[in-house]
Amino acid sequence: MRDLDRYGIAERWPKLNAMRQEIAELEARRGEAEAAVVAAREAIRAAQEQDTEAASKAIRGGKSVPDAKHERKALAALEDAQRNAAAYTRAAADAQTDLARFTAKHRAEIRADILGALRDKAQRLHEHATEAAQLYATIADSHYDLKDLTPPPASDEPAGTGQNMVSIISVTRQSFGPNRGDVEGALSYLASLVNQYQESATVTEEAGAA
Repeated sequence: MRDLDRYGIAERWPKLNAMRQEIAELEARRGEAEAAVVAAREAIRAAQEQDTEAASKAIRGGKSVPDAKHERKALAALEDAQRNAAAYTRAAADAQTDLARFTAKHRAEIRADILGALRDKAQRLHEHATEAAQLYATIADSHYDLKDLTPPPASDEPAGTGQNMVSIISVTRQSFGPNRGDVEGALSYLASLVNQYQESATVTEEAGAA
């Protein structure tokens, strides 16, 4: 299950948070244990090489071949690492099962809390998008007023040069960026999201009453 912090309701579910934290820690330890298994498996070859070298020296020295103590030690280390990894794998799986059971048991309450948080966020988005639309409309319409207020070129300076050209350019309608209708449509869509969550709340309340 996703982190409830993103909805701002994590403090309402301390047990759920603790279970998620436990799973995260177990998964991290499981990863370390599996890495230890890989390292232990790779160490076997080096141990075999040590034993082979020791046996070679013994033979050349007229002695009996010694036991493969390095390989035996490496194999024991591998077995320990594998048992450790298996234990963490089981622990992580059991914790995931507990989380799934807890979530299933409290599914309706968690869903209601998430929907409540989304309604609050959608309401805030509605307010911001509405304000943004009003501000954008004012800015988009301003070129009409500025165009009417642009001073005429001075009589002793050709039109379209110098400071007057700067003034004219500054109030010319921008030809880059998205179309105004696209911007206003996007803001209108964001503002309307609040209606979806109000409808969801009504359906949830009706289902709970039934």
